[in-house]
Amino acid sequence: MGKNISKQSMRIIDLKKELVRKSLHVLIAFLPFFVHENTWVALTLLGSGAIIYSVSEFMRLSHLYDTKWIVRFFQPIMVVTEFVARGDENRSFVKAPITMAAGAILVLVFYPFDAMKMGILALAFGDTAAALLGRAYPIRELPFIKKKSVGGVIGCFMATFITAYVIFGDINKALIIASVTTLVEALPFSDFDNLMIPVVVGYTTTLLM
Repeated sequence: MGKNISKQSMRIIDLKKELVRKSLHVLIAFLPFFVHENTWVALTLLGSGAIIYSVSEFMRLSHLYDTKWIVRFFQPIMVVTEFVARGDENRSFVKAPITMAAGAILVLVFYPFDAMKMGILALAFGDTAAALLGRAYPIRELPFIKKKSVGGVIGCFMATFITAYVIFGDINKALIIASVTTLVEALPFSDFDNLMIPVVVGYTTTLLM
């Protein structure tokens, strides 16, 4: 009984951490609105954010917590990073924000607006649904792919399908885009799925346009 309670408590804590992590993750969905106004503003935000986060991670891993100006500016970032880190991830550089920024920059630079938007929104909603539903309703693990579940696959597909259908109003395009997103998300890229999803989905969308 005690072990079952402990496992259930750990699962709830893990889900709460993932909810906070993906709440930050889904903010990337606002990027197309900045791009619509000014691409350079979006690129500047992504680049400066990546630099600030990298400095924060260097300071966190170097245990530089006592200097006053670090506490004022970087400590909130370090605290959030440590809270949302998965497993032993907080002992090393947490790459997810950097790979996300890199993926967003690539689609911003190389793809037309609609393809860029679809790539970003697939990352924001598809990947988020996969992570949250995969933990809340895992059902069972996918064969040959550790830490990926049937619940996550279903969540990713449905979230991306709805998003693509809202954007394009074409069920065939939505099915293809959702299938590609789900396939990429299910592959064991770790945090590099933040880079692969927008790039691959953006490229697929470009071919469909």
